[in-house]
Amino acid sequence: QKMAHVGHWEKNLVPGHLYWSEEIYRIYGVDPALFTTTTGAFMKAMHPDDREPFSKALHAAVFERKFLDMDYRLIRPDGTERTVHTLGEVSYDPEGKPLIHSGTIQDITEQKKAAEKLRQSEEFIRNILNTVDEGFIVVDRDYRILTANKAYCVQVGRSWDEVIGRPCYGI
Repeated sequence: QKMAHVGHWEKNLVPGHLYWSEEIYRIYGVDPALFTTTTGAFMKAMHPDDREPFSKALHAAVFERKFLDMDYRLIRPDGTERTVHTLGEVSYDPEGKPLIHSGTIQDITEQKKAAEKLRQSEEFIRNILNTVDEGFIVVDRDYRILTANKAYCVQVGRSWDEVIGRPCYGI
């Protein structure tokens, strides 16, 4: 769990006991001996803007039997912000009452940062390509268009959204 930055959690819904694996404490940047794993403490660590969407998703998981699958931000005690992805499901008793909610939390902060850098790089390249007067495209090994400049789109009479992902030989 430590190597993958994935922890698991389990909440017994009847007495309300919440269990975290050691990795979740590391992700949250808290000492297990000093941090009380309650729903209130968990929600307090969550970024304020993510609390309501998380509560709605959690409600849907428990009462509408939907799978919990979402990203949210947390703020560690030292003030650093992390982004995590959580998956969870609920088990029910024979009468259909929710008993246990369990799942995983993965720290995806570095993946989010890498994705943002890639998006910025793609935007930078697209801006450079748009300064070129000749039509220009970048294709993958299957000859599908990854990006194109404005001149190319004008030449083929299509918008950028219409050419991206299409085979370059079929336009």
